[in-house]
Amino acid sequence: MLRKKQKWLLLPLFLCVLLTLSTFLMGNVSFSKENGGDSNSVFIAGNPNLYPLESYNEKTGEYEGVLPELFKAISDETGIHFTYVYASPTNRQETLAKNKQVEIVSAMVVGEIADEYFSGSSVLLGFTLDGKEYETSIGFTTVCDASVRTAITDYLTNLSQEDFAKMALTYVMAHPAATAVPEVVWWLIGGVVFGLLVAIVILSVLNSKLRDRQTEGMMYESETGLYNQDYILNSLTKLVPIQSQEIYYLAYISVNAEKLLRYYGKETAEALARFVAEKLRADCGEKEYCA
Repeated sequence: MLRKKQKWLLLPLFLCVLLTLSTFLMGNVSFSKENGGDSNSVFIAGNPNLYPLESYNEKTGEYEGVLPELFKAISDETGIHFTYVYASPTNRQETLAKNKQVEIVSAMVVGEIADEYFSGSSVLLGFTLDGKEYETSIGFTTVCDASVRTAITDYLTNLSQEDFAKMALTYVMAHPAATAVPEVVWWLIGGVVFGLLVAIVILSVLNSKLRDRQTEGMMYESETGLYNQDYILNSLTKLVPIQSQEIYYLAYISVNAEKLLRYYGKETAEALARFVAEKLRADCGEKEYCA
């Protein structure tokens, strides 16, 4: 049996071992705008333009998509720490693979980068674009450690293409693509909106003038060429300022039009009305209003 003192000496050693194992098993995925990362980290060259598999978020400075989520899952299971290096909206995968600066090229479109830079790859998903078939894969460069390649390929072997497709569909449903609108479209939209505003103003002015004309037409007597009583009642406040209305007076001549029509007929009645209108206009002073 161990003595009590020896048991207490073994306890810190046990805790150190446990901490080391937990640290190993708790891997993660990080992002760096430079070629930076932990010395034990596996460097990845991301694809900024292959949503939903992988794309670069300029706001967060990180890659997002199905593959970053996949690497997080692999990291949690294996303890491998992954770092996306030179994270940016520019695709630098070929350069980084050629210069042997990364171990993994993520979301790689098969055939776009020379095979000589890779020791192997794992095909993920096929897709059709403009009638042409493409395949995406995770490429392992010639500097990738065999144990890392084996850990990832073993994980992917247990993940069927159907499961991977479901992951992609789930991601798309939760993170719909943000469609970037070209600047020229904004200019076109602005032009259309401005044109609509101008059209609304013009139509409003024309409509106002039309209403004024209609109102004026209702107060105008075409037979005499004079405005009627409604014109005086509706326009008096506009024609004469309020402070000056007390010095004005209103005089009117009343004619029984019905009797004129009955006794003399329409033609004579209209001729009489025109004669009276001409006399009123002739005798109307400079600051007098005739209606």
